[in-house]
Order: sequence, then C-alpha cells, then structure tokens
Amino acid sequence: MSKVGLVGYDCHTGLGELNRQLDCYCDLELWLKKTHSHWPSAIESNARKLDDKFADSLKVAIEQCDVLLFCETPYFPNLIPLARAQGKRTVCVPMLEWTPRGKWTVDVDLFICPTKQCYDILSADGLPCVHFPWPIDTDRFSFVQRNECKRFLFLNGRGGWHGRKGWDAVRQALEVWPEMPLTVISQVDIRIPEQAMDVVVLPSVEDNNELYQQGDVLIAPHTVDGIGLEPWEAMACGMLVITPDASPWNENPALFRIPTMSVIQAVSRPMDWHLSSPNDIVDICKKVMTMGLGQESIEVRRWAEKRSWATKRHDFMNLVKGVTNEAVSVRSQNLDNSPA
Repeated sequence: MSKVGLVGYDCHTGLGELNRQLDCYCDLELWLKKTHSHWPSAIESNARKLDDKFADSLKVAIEQCDVLLFCETPYFPNLIPLARAQGKRTVCVPMLEWTPRGKWTVDVDLFICPTKQCYDILSADGLPCVHFPWPIDTDRFSFVQRNECKRFLFLNGRGGWHGRKGWDAVRQALEVWPEMPLTVISQVDIRIPEQAMDVVVLPSVEDNNELYQQGDVLIAPHTVDGIGLEPWEAMACGMLVITPDASPWNENPALFRIPTMSVIQAVSRPMDWHLSSPNDIVDICKKVMTMGLGQESIEVRRWAEKRSWATKRHDFMNLVKGVTNEAVSVRSQNLDNSPA
C-alpha cells in the first residue's frame, strides 16, 4: 500500500483549504508543512505533521512516503530531484496561472488538473496529465434553500493576486447601483463608495460554512482562478452564483454568467485576465432580484453532492498512487506527443 505525504501550507488561505481537505479525506501518512511568509499555522491535522523548521524534515518525508503530493508548487527546491533519486512518485494539483513552462514541471510524474482548461493547456505542453475536477466538501457545508434573492454576497478574502477576486468591478457596480443589497466579507481594508446605501462589510470567519449564510446569491467576477472554490462551496450550501462567462468558470453551473473582456496578464505563464463590466453586473443582479430561485437552489446542491469527496475520494487517491491505467496511458500519450 503506497504511503502518501502532503506538502504545503497549513494556514487559512486558499491553498491551505485544499490541503485541509486532502488531510481530511485522503488517509495521508504525513503532512510536511510549509510555513507561510505572512500567515500563521492554523489548521489541525489528522496526519502527522512535520515542521519545515527542522533541517531534515524534507529528507524524512521522502524516506517515509512513496508519493509526495502538493498543490500548485513543490515548495522545496530539492523536493522533486530528491524524490526522483529515491524512486518516489511526485504528484501535483496545479493552479494553471502559477504553473510555469519548463523548470520543475518537467520532472513531475503526474498533474491532476482540477479544471478542463488546465488539462487542455498542460497536456498541450506535453506534461503527464489527467483531468479530475476537484471534489467538493459537502460534509462541511449546510444546505439552506434560497427561494429569492434579498441580498448578494461578495467574498473578497485577501483580495487575491492583483485583486483577482474582482472587488474593483463590484465597487464600480455599487457606484452605478447604490441601492444594491450586498454583504462583503474581506480580510483586508476596502473602500466602499460613499453613495452605497445597503452594504455590510464583515471580517472573515474561521468556519467556511458561515460565509455562505450571509446572503442568497454569490457574485464572483474573478479575473483568473486555478480552481475557484468559492462558487462550488456556495452551491453546496444551496446558494446560486454569478460567475464570468469564460474558462474555467463556465465548466460549472451558474445562475448567470457575466460577459467579460480579456487581456493578457503575465503570472507564471501568460494568462487570459477576464474583466467584468460593472454595468453587466448591475443588469444581472437587478434581474436576479425579480426571480424565484427555489428549484435552482435544490439543483445546485444536488450537483455538488455528485462531486463530493465522499463519492470521489477513492478515484482521486488511485490517481495519486498511480494504480489506475488511465493515469499511465495519459502520461505515455502526452510524452509521445510532446514537442521535440
């Protein structure tokens, strides 16, 4: 039986949340934590944690595990070459915008791509990939049926890299429609337009389930997403979502999709950076407030349940451990078709 070690953050960030779910559902041998430069460790774990402050923690993790699993980046410059030298498998759940061409990516054994957009692009680069949509933690999120929209919700978090969560578009929408009933949850200071009449700003909460009790419809005009957990979590709670009409968001359900204009933004690779029009956001939100939402609320919860960790965890771990023929065949196919 292959022993899997997780490598990554254990703080309250998006990547920390991915790791929390892996620790909760995936029967890990250990968790080699990477200390975040700004945010403290805050996630309790089922797996035995190794602290990266100890000089031999990476060596111990590689020796004691057959597979090293990480989200976005390997975190330790020597992780992949040391693992390869000892015949250990490395598996990455990539965030497309932060996955460079070349560098460490060429020696990873498998990329488990959480979106089809990610799979299409990385497989075209000749990397060993499978497309496996990230499972949803439906056990954590309580379903509350929404029958109408009385209040919108926008989750700003820490704003995201270069404001990718889309607060600028939402702020401008408030300038166009000051009466918009909106709750904003933000871990950083934001400027609310003076004319806005019905905006509530709340700090973040530790339990993500509480985030989605603050409104009826989530506005998520993100500019780029590696996965996009928030719309999925909202739908698990029965909350309808408004997302950009672009990849990767249009791979999943949405009550409405916001037309976008795209520009190229250099992250770790050139990415389409999708900009939502404040006027389009206003038009959509006004329409939503006239609608009945009850059946759609039930349907998005059902959709989330079909994507739950409870139904997908074994298939996911089979890919991580390399025990499925699908992973082997996709790797071989992509390597055969890789550019000369």
